[in-house]
Amino acid sequence: MQINEDLKKYIYQTEYRSIIYLSARISDFLLNNPGKKLPSKIIELAPGFIDPELADFFDSYNKNGLIEKGISDNSYKNKLRNYVAKIKFPAEQNEQLRKLLIYFLDFKSTSTLKHAINTSCYALSLGQRMNFSKKELTVLYESAILHDIGKIATPQRILEFPGKLSPEDMGIMRYHVKHSRRILNGLVPEVTLEAVSRHHEKLNGKGYPNHISEKDITLLQRALTVADITSALNDTRSYKEGFSKERTLEILKSMTDNGELDKNVSDIIINDFDSILEELPKLQKFLSVDFKHVIERYNDFVLSDFSLEEAAKEDSEDELIETLE
Repeated sequence: MQINEDLKKYIYQTEYRSIIYLSARISDFLLNNPGKKLPSKIIELAPGFIDPELADFFDSYNKNGLIEKGISDNSYKNKLRNYVAKIKFPAEQNEQLRKLLIYFLDFKSTSTLKHAINTSCYALSLGQRMNFSKKELTVLYESAILHDIGKIATPQRILEFPGKLSPEDMGIMRYHVKHSRRILNGLVPEVTLEAVSRHHEKLNGKGYPNHISEKDITLLQRALTVADITSALNDTRSYKEGFSKERTLEILKSMTDNGELDKNVSDIIINDFDSILEELPKLQKFLSVDFKHVIERYNDFVLSDFSLEEAAKEDSEDELIETLE
């Protein structure tokens, strides 16, 4: 899309678009021309398409190839990491970001989002029966809804694979726990971060990713693990139909007998399974969001002949905004 001054006046996102566009052109140039220097005037990469103000700003900071060198030797990554680590958001914005991250999952894997919601519901039912305090229930709920957020970084072909994963793909899938920790570090309280990081650990030390054992796993973390497994067993996933009540409870009992799960926690599910299932739809109402209309509008836009180039031809502010709405 050619740079358009009118869009800059009326639509603030145009500035972000211009930055992304310039970054993409620089990335493509360096990738396709190894060892070759960027033009002394960066606007020459795509005349008429790069914002002149942004190009001048880049040129002023790239004197003697300073930025270019940082990209070539990857030293920019450390600077970026250090900068990002210092960014702090107010509590309200942190909460909004967490919610946004969760529902992003629906665009990548609806079944993964449903699993996160159901795990939260099972976790709340468990926590109430375990007489957790209000504060503990809040941590448990937040940990449950966020526990698989790292799957945003997992390839969709693996998330939605309708069968048993290969050992290689299973290794990629398991790495979602470390992705979750990386994404949430600094965004959630430490107690939530630890619960998310340990939801696949087992009391006998045979879980992952760190193979920690019973003495290092808190009661709240044990409750999250049982809630996650209950959801994985009982709910329909991309790769399987939900197991029957009998099969679900049989597997939970077997894992408990093998020393993987806390008997006091799993017994609550086993002994009170029917009433917990009755609570599920009531709790789901508070967490479920229907994004169907959003996805439909997105697909309509992508598949239509309409383009922002056409929108940019509109002369007046009212016509421009009306076209883009």
